[in-house]
This record gives sequence, C-alpha cells and structure tokens, in this order.
Amino acid sequence: MDYSNHPENSAKSYYLPRHGLDFSLSDHFKLIEFASKDGTDQVLVHPALIEGLEKIRTHFGLAVFVVSGYRTARHNRDIGGGENSLHEFGLAADIMIKGVPPHKIAEKAESLGFGGIGRYRTFIHVDVCGSNRRWKG
Repeated sequence: MDYSNHPENSAKSYYLPRHGLDFSLSDHFKLIEFASKDGTDQVLVHPALIEGLEKIRTHFGLAVFVVSGYRTARHNRDIGGGENSLHEFGLAADIMIKGVPPHKIAEKAESLGFGGIGRYRTFIHVDVCGSNRRWKG
C-alpha cells in the first residue's frame, strides 16, 4: 500500500541542520532519535506518534529508546524493511525500554490505541496509521 497520500499522513518535516540534533519534539524525545540512520538531513515525525510515545514513557516511568524512527526509502530498502513502510512517512517507530519485556510495552500501546503494533523479540513496532493491525515478527 502507498501511504504517501494517506489522509493520516500529516507528519511534520524537520531538517537537522536547521533545527539541530537536540531539537525537542516533546519533554522526553529529541529530533535526532527519529533521524534516518543513513545520515539524511530530513526527518519526518507525526505528532500523534510522539504523543503516544510520551504516554508510554509516563506509564513506565522509564526512558523509551527509539530503535528506528523515520527511514528514507533507500535506507528502509537497505535494511530489508517492507515496501512503503510507515517509517518512510514518519508514522512509525520501533521502540524498547530497558528492563521492560516487549509484550508489556505492546499491551500498553494497545490500550493507547496505536494503529499498528508489531511484537518482536527485543522491541515493538508502533504506528499511528489505521487501526487494529497486529503481528509478531
């Protein structure tokens, strides 16, 4: 599915040289945490994603580590991500919390209404597109 024209795709666009690595997206999340690992300057992040991650952080009272946030199409392809991944549109993040099992984070994400929740061995995927998409990786 192509999400580039999806109505929920209203991610904000940031540029690392303009905003800076330490630009705060919220009380606990910085822009650099969501930057594509291929070094591109643009970063897309949907406000609802940040809002949901803040709620997860507040619930557990522990830092939420963003394993992967925004990805350019090239980087997503290079790491074997799905075609038109929601990461490419700033709508998804893979996260972990040290000392908290992924299934516990997924349960909280479920209660918060994240659209997609993927459960993996060491992290979970959360996204803010659609509803009730669940899978195990």
